[in-house]
Amino acid sequence: MPYKESDVDFEEYFDDVIGVTVPEHLEPVDVVMRVSNTRFNYVRTKPLHLSQRVVSEDKNHTTISINVKITKELIALILSFGPDIEVVSPASLRAEITKNIRALNYIYCIDEEKLHGK
Repeated sequence: MPYKESDVDFEEYFDDVIGVTVPEHLEPVDVVMRVSNTRFNYVRTKPLHLSQRVVSEDKNHTTISINVKITKELIALILSFGPDIEVVSPASLRAEITKNIRALNYIYCIDEEKLHGK
């Protein structure tokens, strides 16, 4: 198959997502997250997204905001930080993260019970 030039501006095309999935039907939203200060230096030096902004800071956490489409890659990235990142808003993303954590908890609690003969 011959090579075909693309007229897509890929920098702009991927501008509002984390990862490579670009759901055309979704609009970007402001995602607000509280990051533990023990992990914030990592997030500061390696931003989650180019739109990352600091919203507020306190003794234990830094609250950041990014403007992105909600994708599976975003959810996976947030989950990869474990308890060091908490989604504040939007509520729909917080609920999706909660659903994932409950599913993981169920799997690992059931396995733990099997290991200990419960």
